[in-house]
Amino acid sequence: MRMRAVVISLTLLLAVAYQVRPDDDPEPKADRSLIGVWQMTTRVQDGVPSDDDLIKNRTITFDKDKYTIHDRKQLTVQLSYKLNWSKKPAHIDCTFVTPNDGGTDVGIVKIQGDTLYLCLAQGGARPDKFESKQGDGRIFATYKRVKK
Repeated sequence: MRMRAVVISLTLLLAVAYQVRPDDDPEPKADRSLIGVWQMTTRVQDGVPSDDDLIKNRTITFDKDKYTIHDRKQLTVQLSYKLNWSKKPAHIDCTFVTPNDGGTDVGIVKIQGDTLYLCLAQGGARPDKFESKQGDGRIFATYKRVKK
């Protein structure tokens, strides 16, 4: 009887341990590496570099399924996003929540160390390179992770 209780207890323990394995994490490690606050370091829109004041005062914050853009610590835009890390470079699809126009931008994203590279097409085809040229409707920006 005692042996049976031990076997049942071990079986239950193994079943619980199997269900919480790190490999079964529904949120890929790459998604978790994006989560946090990022300070803009460069920005080019339609081939034109952005004003230094905008760059030094803009941050973006990625949460699990949305990201927000802050200028001078004021919320300016909120978007939901979906990532596909299996693509090279990784794909990102962003849908505007605020302002509530429901528009969608498609782009590419890459993280190297504490640097985030983000290139978005505003209403056009998904970029295949991290660049913005005059008239292409793209925004290419780089960010540094803000340390906690």
